[in-house]
Amino acid sequence: MHSVSKMQFSAVMTLIKANSWLSSKADSLVELLMDDCSSVDEQTLITELLSRFKYISAENFVQKINDLVLDIVTIPGIEAKDTIIAAMAANSSPDSSQALVQNIKIKLQQNGWEEVQIVNAFGAAFKKLKADNFKRRNVILVDEFIGSGQTVLSRVAEIKRQFNTAQIDINVFVNVIFASISGIKKIEEAGIRLSYIESVSRGISDFETTEKIEEKVKSMLNIEKQLSPEHGEHKLSDYSLGYGKTESLIGFENSNIPNNVFPIFWWPGRSEGKSRNPLFTRYLGD
Repeated sequence: MHSVSKMQFSAVMTLIKANSWLSSKADSLVELLMDDCSSVDEQTLITELLSRFKYISAENFVQKINDLVLDIVTIPGIEAKDTIIAAMAANSSPDSSQALVQNIKIKLQQNGWEEVQIVNAFGAAFKKLKADNFKRRNVILVDEFIGSGQTVLSRVAEIKRQFNTAQIDINVFVNVIFASISGIKKIEEAGIRLSYIESVSRGISDFETTEKIEEKVKSMLNIEKQLSPEHGEHKLSDYSLGYGKTESLIGFENSNIPNNVFPIFWWPGRSEGKSRNPLFTRYLGD
């Protein structure tokens, strides 16, 4: 049990009132503010970040999926019969992009795209199109969230390599629901055709002055010292400030939180070896 002062209780209730999704996470919130933060400045930083957090409810996510489908079927110059849609996933292991392609199947048909082909992994696109004698020349990669952008760069590069080797011209599109500012910049600089429904700002760097950025990043790094340096085969240093330093603030109801989110919100262990009760859960079994 945490011993919470009247002032601290008031601060927690104010935060919950402003962010209703926190109401079911009160215990985790108290632990975050009281155990993980060692100063008022650190508590203030956490409070600011939570006020900027994009929490996507199941109902809201359904609407975003509808928006994604509309975004896909209105891509200029392409038709369903010439197109294959592939999850961003590398293989058959469970992945959010695979769940996404399942969710958009019916919606695509309802929008007149019943002739489109859909596969559960990006590598399957080449195999499928090769088996059909490359009758389709448009590949659309889909995912619910792009963080650092590195995965997109590697997937697109591999798809282009496969088709170049076969001497086949191909159009590659990337359509996602959410994309971090950092990932957008990296992908667009690479000349990749990217479309997203909503961008996700960096939690600190896109909201503060240069001077304040340095100060608040330092505070966050100090908070991260409360976390265990490793968890299984995962090293905290790989996720400091969010994977790729993306500083993301986004979470999905009843879903795995992206590793691009500040680890203080999901890392399971403390520096002294004890377990935490973080606001969000991320699967770290592989």
